[in-house]
Amino acid sequence: MNATMWHTLTSYVLYLGREKIADVEKTVGDNGRVDWYLTYIERDPRFMARMKKVEKMKRAEQRERIRQQDAVQEQVERARDAAKDTPDHKPTELLRSSEHEEKVTFGLHKRKIKEEAETEKRRPQPGWNADRRGPDSKQQWGQDAAGDARPHKRRRLLDKRKGSALAALMQENEVMKKISSTGMVKAHSRQAQTLARQTLLRRRRPPDPKELKPYWVQEGIWVKINNAALAGGRYHKKKASVRKVTDRYVAEVAVHKMPGHVLRIDQKELQTVIPKPGRRVVVCNGAHRGCRAEMREVVQDQFGADVQLLDGPLRGQLIFLLFEHVSKAVDQG
Repeated sequence: MNATMWHTLTSYVLYLGREKIADVEKTVGDNGRVDWYLTYIERDPRFMARMKKVEKMKRAEQRERIRQQDAVQEQVERARDAAKDTPDHKPTELLRSSEHEEKVTFGLHKRKIKEEAETEKRRPQPGWNADRRGPDSKQQWGQDAAGDARPHKRRRLLDKRKGSALAALMQENEVMKKISSTGMVKAHSRQAQTLARQTLLRRRRPPDPKELKPYWVQEGIWVKINNAALAGGRYHKKKASVRKVTDRYVAEVAVHKMPGHVLRIDQKELQTVIPKPGRRVVVCNGAHRGCRAEMREVVQDQFGADVQLLDGPLRGQLIFLLFEHVSKAVDQG
């Protein structure tokens, strides 16, 4: 302590407590020993701003919880009042009048019964062979000498179904290749166009929640500022480019068409920018985060877009992304 303005360590501890730099607590033991405990008080503006946001969210959740409880209590009281006004119903004896008795009749289709009987007659009996050579013949009905008990007609039908399914799968792959290479289906038949639409709808599935991150903002993308309270609404709905990202959640953005206006803003107050088809975009979240892609089609009813990846392990593949998971690239202007 010789190189400082304090003569003892105790005086330095008391100074920290007076200046509100730390919380100082004095304790006295059984043997008369005095101990000092210090707790540093965080004064970082970013930390304080984040703590204020957390407190604000807690207060909002508390108000919402109280509002829901009041609504439930109001519904319970309303149900009780309605139950009081409803008259009590008592069971009464069932009385039947013999004047309006109706007879129940059942009708069967004779033609259907006749057809079933003829089909039963034409069906071969067990042990009867196909060429009528007797029950001791080696080649029985639906069973060859090798002992295969499957009917030949059923085998041919299964082969035909397998072939049709394989052909449909090959046709679907051809359609997806055309979509990935040209962005559209160059087909004149209505069947091919219907198949393309069904294929795209089947592959437009929401992303797996396990692949999503709580942060999405990154460098090199265009964003839109969504904060009406910032600078009196001067930057509200303004487009900006992300220059730098700190702590994964805070972005340093340069406002478009406002030279020199650089802001530090949290990603909660930003939203992605969706360009027109044919423009370059960047995947902001999910399994393909950071990959560049090309906008193919905007799907308004599903709040997403079809994009074609330009790099990454699945380069050239057409995928579906939600609006909040993709944004316009900065080099597109």
